[in-house]
Amino acid sequence: METILIKPKNEEEATTIKAILEALKVNFSMSETDEESIKIAKSVAQGYKELKEVKKGKLQAKDIDELLSEL
Repeated sequence: METILIKPKNEEEATTIKAILEALKVNFSMSETDEESIKIAKSVAQGYKELKEVKKGKLQAKDIDELLSEL
């Protein structure tokens, strides 16, 4: 499925766009800035790099208890 990024110029446009999407019953989410998306993408990329290192034997995989203790 595609992701469509809409950047309203002001609050009035944002309100109108939200109303249209709700009327069309379109599933959507909102973010104040693109920083949230960037943070998620960096986290996924870091996880992928770590997975590759584990597969190469250069890094030891963490068990679930260790992961949960980091939270």
